Amino acid sequence: IYTEQIVGSVRCVQETVTGLLVGGIIREINKKTLIPYTPMLFVAGVILGILHPYLGIFGSAMLTISHIEPHGLLMIFLPTLIFEGGFNADWYLFKRQSYQIFILAVPCVFLGSIFTMLSICLLYTSPSPRDRQKSRMPSSA
Repeated sequence: IYTEQIVGSVRCVQETVTGLLVGGIIREINKKTLIPYTPMLFVAGVILGILHPYLGIFGSAMLTISHIEPHGLLMIFLPTLIFEGGFNADWYLFKRQSYQIFILAVPCVFLGSIFTMLSICLLYTSPSPRDRQKSRMPSSA
């Protein structure tokens, strides 16, 4: 069992390094062809996913990584995607449009928060939120 865990770990590291290599190659192709990076990455992932039975050890490493839970993938990749989006932002354009962004973002976030609060109150509470017997809030049980 211990040897299988080591082999699985080696496969994951191999897949990660190969994935970074494929991502770097696709990024260089993106610079030359001006095809958007994200769709190119998606197409490469689909092609590799289809061909994984024929890729030997690399294919089995892909199969091992495909069993990661969705929340784990989100925790791994979301900070990276947010950083990449901020790093590749055009700061001149952002500075020029910051007034319009502020005008739209602040009231919309405020209104979205208010609507979310009202929806939760209407869906989960009785006519009187303090009535613990009739309240539908999960913490009131």
